[in-house]
Amino acid sequence: MAASRVGKTGLALLLLFLSCAAAQLRVDEAPVNVPFSSVSSLLVQSALNSLNENSPSRHTYRNGDLISAQKLTQPPYVIYRLTLNLEPVCKSTEENCPREACTLVVRQHEQGVIDVLNDSIQCMELQPQSKQQNAQDQEVIENIEKQIINQSISLDHEVQTSADHNDRPFIAVRATQSEYCPGCPYELNPSLPGLSAFGNQVMQSMDEAGVSDFKHKLISIVRVTRAVPPGTNVVQYQLLMEIGESNCLRTSLIEIAECPLQSNLPIKLCLVTFEERPWQSGSRKITRNNCTDLLNTDNEVSASVDPKSPLFEPAAPYREDDVSTKTEFYDQIAQEAQEVFRVPYMDVSTKDSVVVAENTDAAKELPHSKIILDRVEEKEKPSKFAEKMKEFDEFLEDFNIPIRLETTSPKYQGVPVTEEFIIAERVEDKKAEEQTTDNEPLKLTDDDIVDAEQTESLVQNPTVETVVRSKRSSGKALDSKLTSRKLAVKAVELLDDLDEDDKRKHVIDVIDSRRERQDKDNSNVVVYMTVEVAATDCSEKDQGTECLDEVLPGPTQICKLDISTNEKKPLQSPKLLHWSCRNKQKSEMRYKRQLVGAPTNHNKDDPEVQRYVQLGLEKYTENYQGTNQPMISNIKNVSVQVVSGLLYKIQTDIGVSTCSKGTVTGDCQLSQDHGVEECVIEAWSQPWMDKGNPKITVKCGQNRSKRSLRGQNYSQKMLQQSRQLKEEILFHEFMGKYKKMYHNEEEKKMRFQIFKDNLNLIEELQRNEKGTGRYGVTQFTDLTKAEFKARHLGLKPTLKSENDIPMPMATIPDIELPSDFDWRHHNVVTPVKDQGSCGSCWAFSVTGNIEGQYAIKHGELLSLSEQELVDCDKLDSGCNGGLPDTAYRAIEELGGLELESDYPYDAEDEKCHFNKNKVKVNIVSGLNITSNETQMAQWLVKNGPMSIGINANAMQFYIGGVSHPFHFLCSPDSLDHGVLIVGYGVKFYPIFKKSMPYWIIKNSWGPRWGEQGYYRVYRGDGTCGVNKMVTSAVVA
Repeated sequence: MAASRVGKTGLALLLLFLSCAAAQLRVDEAPVNVPFSSVSSLLVQSALNSLNENSPSRHTYRNGDLISAQKLTQPPYVIYRLTLNLEPVCKSTEENCPREACTLVVRQHEQGVIDVLNDSIQCMELQPQSKQQNAQDQEVIENIEKQIINQSISLDHEVQTSADHNDRPFIAVRATQSEYCPGCPYELNPSLPGLSAFGNQVMQSMDEAGVSDFKHKLISIVRVTRAVPPGTNVVQYQLLMEIGESNCLRTSLIEIAECPLQSNLPIKLCLVTFEERPWQSGSRKITRNNCTDLLNTDNEVSASVDPKSPLFEPAAPYREDDVSTKTEFYDQIAQEAQEVFRVPYMDVSTKDSVVVAENTDAAKELPHSKIILDRVEEKEKPSKFAEKMKEFDEFLEDFNIPIRLETTSPKYQGVPVTEEFIIAERVEDKKAEEQTTDNEPLKLTDDDIVDAEQTESLVQNPTVETVVRSKRSSGKALDSKLTSRKLAVKAVELLDDLDEDDKRKHVIDVIDSRRERQDKDNSNVVVYMTVEVAATDCSEKDQGTECLDEVLPGPTQICKLDISTNEKKPLQSPKLLHWSCRNKQKSEMRYKRQLVGAPTNHNKDDPEVQRYVQLGLEKYTENYQGTNQPMISNIKNVSVQVVSGLLYKIQTDIGVSTCSKGTVTGDCQLSQDHGVEECVIEAWSQPWMDKGNPKITVKCGQNRSKRSLRGQNYSQKMLQQSRQLKEEILFHEFMGKYKKMYHNEEEKKMRFQIFKDNLNLIEELQRNEKGTGRYGVTQFTDLTKAEFKARHLGLKPTLKSENDIPMPMATIPDIELPSDFDWRHHNVVTPVKDQGSCGSCWAFSVTGNIEGQYAIKHGELLSLSEQELVDCDKLDSGCNGGLPDTAYRAIEELGGLELESDYPYDAEDEKCHFNKNKVKVNIVSGLNITSNETQMAQWLVKNGPMSIGINANAMQFYIGGVSHPFHFLCSPDSLDHGVLIVGYGVKFYPIFKKSMPYWIIKNSWGPRWGEQGYYRVYRGDGTCGVNKMVTSAVVA
């Protein structure tokens, strides 16, 4: 046997390999090990041919011997799982080609067609061994086969499979390429079916994260990589996905597949990282997602794609350059995401392109491949002059020397042009006068002065240099610095109303100011201004200006403002068109001499500061009136000032803990039910006088809590608003779909409130559904339970008297049941009818039963009159309810039933106008049928449809599926609706490995309700009392 040449290591791996294959088959069904002689040579040859074309190791094979064969019958297929010991064909004499063991699934149709499942192929290498070990290895092989046959292989770790059958057990394949890289990621085919579970998990996590009020929808998976990081026991996946937002709200019950994309929103490209332990069920988790993890948009991947862009146009004929263009685009997106996350094992942060060592067919999963990165060359070294300037700047950092910052217009810069920069020389006054126009003196702007200063410092000899600067547009420098500053103050006041904080800002400096005329015909201009601002102690509600001079310690901000104003009266009515602010960088700081005695920033972690904070908290607690212990939630800023001693000012946020007042343990947490108060703790330290006990004062806002832009309980409020919006939309759609008209606005409001209450019932039914039933808005959603019962039900068990002679029991035929049966296919069931707003369900149940019995006995399907029973049956109550038992007796007394065409239905109690001459059907008695649901099915198959009573609690909002509510939601003892069983069936769910038997019930609420007027309910446990009242008439 060829397997006798494998080594100990190979045998151990083979044991694990075959165990995983056997474990996987045990999950699906119960396969049977079969002798090799029973496996057709055609099957083996088909398997070998498929391996030669689709082997993960890219080898071809001379021949192969069977190691294991398992068989599973699933009509119309017979499925084989074959494991072969293969001899590869070496590409060169120098290449080492060890034997391989491969397993794959082959299925044979009952008509003889053989089909190999290529995605089931799994291979591993077997290392050679010495001949002395052959006997021992032969014994090991035999033991392996015995264990596989007994399905009792014991593994070091438990191998489990997830609920998704597409996630097959993973066995690593040794790559034969010389550039094989252990631990490196390799690409998978994005079209693999198992990846859909990853996409669903991402959509769910993004919806739960509240990224949007609308459900997210997966458009496509662009790229997938898988890796096993060295030193870990996880498998890491990275998926680059196109994700859009749908038109359905996050709280909507609509399936995402039915929700269209919002075409006006850009498509996101999300790079998502998963980690999974395949042997643990449910271990897959998301560790990174750039579309949810990043709160700062400056760091986001620039992955929003316009749906109208060329990448999303309808498919055109294949062109290689188009594919490369799109690939480069996605490479750039992946690169940006990697720069943000620095994801290990897939570092493409500096790549220009990714070259995969070996191309492969898009329909197959790639083997281990090394990713070769073409890294860019080092940046071009700066010129010697630039190096000197850099050294000079670093030299100046240690000195208090003011540095003029070179500033440019924040926006609307012109096209760069090259100008000859000429060194300024002394000229005669005559030449100077010639350079002016219209006898006006020559004016130099601030930029001109800066250019001249730079030229004088850069060029020592009178030569001509070429420099590049921005071409100026038609804008002009503001004429007056005072006017510019006043305009900046006005603009910052407008900015205070728009930003998130509640502090007014103080204008420190106007760094740059440019203007541009909007229209030559009017005097409106746009001023592009860059200003430096700082937060003050003034609240935005304060009207005074004295506090504006008290700038809070901390970094200042550089704000770019676009202001529209009148050129002649710029301060009269300026408008802020656009703004953006950022913290001033250290490199932009102007070094100034520190004023003596001025406050300076201090380290928050200084032990002395921490002591002062604790003393301040104790002082705050003395005057606190609450029952819980206050606590410091945040130290925002600390400054110290040299006075007669040292004056510390500590800006803090003080909240309320979850502990009782006076508690000093460290287990207290900040309570979320109370606001946070801004306080400043002042500690005046004079050691020569206070002997280490400084004077502590605490200044807090006038009972003003720290303001949040979103406010308290923002999420709950937004969810409530989203739900209200959803309810209004659903109600509007409900009125349009079912043509609902209300008498006045008060009735409409009342129905809307009932509608909202019923939505809660729908959610409860759906949440507690044990089957596949789906519940939603129906034509009855604006009715109370009492209204619904009075108008659309009508079964009255109370009409049954104890003195009534019971109907005889039916004889149950002893027949073998088919897996499913439906009388609708045998022309014995009339179309679905509508009882309207009349409690006459019992009449429709009875006529439906008699219609079926007559059609089976006489071969003619007639539609009989329900209105005859409503008007003429004096044993029942017409539109106020009835009972099938009494209806059978009433029909016998009346003398039969007329056709519906002769006695039409009008859903009202009217005077009886029965005509015995028009009677078409007579009955002789009624029967009680068993409550055993198996025997019910036997009677149904043999004799026809059955009249039953049922609890309709789950039917008011039923849309489709197999309904199986809990008994506490649908009591079997509370029958209130009469319907007709016309068949039964079984629904198989391979994913859940379960079957769901059900009854097919004909209802009387019209074809727009349920499944074209029919109701499927679980069969086998008396759901909703389906087996409590089962009867039938006996037709003459």
